[in-house]
Amino acid sequence: MTLDGSTPYLRDAALSFRDVYQWLEAAYKISGAPQCHLLRPSTAVAFPHIPTPALLSPVYTHAIFKVARYLTMGPAPAEFEEKYRTSHEPSSYHTAENRLPRWAEPREPPRIKWLDGHRIRVMLLSLFLLVGLSTFARDHHSDRVADEAWINSEYEIALDLFQKNIHPPGTSPGTVVASDSKHSPNYWYHWVRDAAIVMDKTLVTLYESPETSTADKDKYENLLKEYVGHEYVIQHTQNPSGNYGYNGQGGGLGEPKFNVDDTAFTDNWGRPQNDGPALRAMTLVRFARAYLSRYSYSTAAISYITELYDSKYPTESVIKADLEYIGHRFDQWYNFDLWEEVTNSLHYFTLQVQRCALIEGALLADVLGDSGAADWYNAISSNITTTLDRFWDPNRGIIRSHEQEIRKSNLDISTLLGILHGSGKVHYQLSQPDSDRIFSTLNKLNASFAHEYALNSGRRYPAIGRYPEDLYYNGNPWFLATLAYAELLYRSLLYWGSTGSVTVTSVSIDFFQAYKPISAEIICGVWKDAESRLGIVQEFATDGIMAEQFDRNTGEQLSATNLTWNYGEYLRTYWARKDASAFADQCN
Repeated sequence: MTLDGSTPYLRDAALSFRDVYQWLEAAYKISGAPQCHLLRPSTAVAFPHIPTPALLSPVYTHAIFKVARYLTMGPAPAEFEEKYRTSHEPSSYHTAENRLPRWAEPREPPRIKWLDGHRIRVMLLSLFLLVGLSTFARDHHSDRVADEAWINSEYEIALDLFQKNIHPPGTSPGTVVASDSKHSPNYWYHWVRDAAIVMDKTLVTLYESPETSTADKDKYENLLKEYVGHEYVIQHTQNPSGNYGYNGQGGGLGEPKFNVDDTAFTDNWGRPQNDGPALRAMTLVRFARAYLSRYSYSTAAISYITELYDSKYPTESVIKADLEYIGHRFDQWYNFDLWEEVTNSLHYFTLQVQRCALIEGALLADVLGDSGAADWYNAISSNITTTLDRFWDPNRGIIRSHEQEIRKSNLDISTLLGILHGSGKVHYQLSQPDSDRIFSTLNKLNASFAHEYALNSGRRYPAIGRYPEDLYYNGNPWFLATLAYAELLYRSLLYWGSTGSVTVTSVSIDFFQAYKPISAEIICGVWKDAESRLGIVQEFATDGIMAEQFDRNTGEQLSATNLTWNYGEYLRTYWARKDASAFADQCN
């Protein structure tokens, strides 16, 4: 489907209320009848030019002519119908199957006038049933979109608050606390996963941006170097998951969190968590690439980066240790998911980020002359690609969050996060934002959460939580989940804009039907969807501050305050929106 709608993908069963009027208008145009405009209460709506009705199947187009007979004071223009019949007459033209069903028989409806004086009788119930009542009902609601001024001011707030959680007072250099909350709940810890996501997707992004000033680049570089030193220390810290061991294989690299003074957290916890080493490797590989670029691959720059990746076996370097850990443990069943709740299964999010880390790591290994390791990392990543394919459930049309049937729905925002954080600098297979499987999963997530929370009543674009069966704090929408949904939509718009097309398949059609008609207007539909998710964040982020969750009924903020991941995700979403906005100019 081209963005200008010149060759739209049309399905007979995907027509909306507006579509029927467009086809009828085209019929009048082609037949030479006067231009028609639909008059709604106090508003005259002139529909734009559309492609010829011949793009529809013959049987269905003839059904539209029959509808026209019932909708108007007389039949559809005879010349047009005759012109159509001579070139597109179906073999079953006179069969009973082509008659309108009993529910479409004419009844006395309310009246609507055309501006040119022609009157039209509209049988609302019949028409809604013909074209899909559910679609029209979803289209009528106008969700609040975020204010442009708020979007920009929140960017500054998020930029400030996420940096305040990097090495705050009372912590070791390089520590990234998950939240400033120290009780009910206590998130005053350094989670390997959360820290890596924030440092990679925000700080490294700022560091490598050409728009960042030299002074700010220096500041971010110092923070990243402190983070490198911190991660080396905790890699070698004995903990309940194990120790560093030979070549980093002692199990300790899978420890999920540490105290803010770099000592081990020894209470009972869901451990190991194998997404942490992968996300950390991705962060440091990306930093290494940006660092080498900034200093033009100078001898001094290469010398520093070889401390991060030493090409030795066994290794003592922070990046290679993580890559070796991934390579030896990617198929380990006993590891917890990113929500620290599910074990004894492979997890989609974990595998996606492991795969990305190995691909990115192989590129760095090649640059530094470690071609044997690069080949091994690429081989493992190919193995993971095959494994990821098993997570697709064609019967339910979803990418499962866990390979095993852990929950009834097996829906989880972690699959979306896996796509976002497992895509790297290029769009790897299964990670492309236009994958039909991804959009089918998004459609199911959206529908599930729309009915899950009272707060979503009446919203076409609902707030998003972790998974439908969530019981933590009674299960609520999360800021980072709602933002991540918006981010993926913005990145999809960017992808479609850069490629010039949108692919709609039988797998993804249910997602795209929400933005009917399927034409160039899909861009504006997806844009408004993403903007409305930002509107939810604006509605419930008090003075720009975001706790972990907001109440499913009242919207009151709950759980840990100032969640670092929230602010990092807001910055990612902001940047994705900025990049995609060029392809949505016509939507504003």
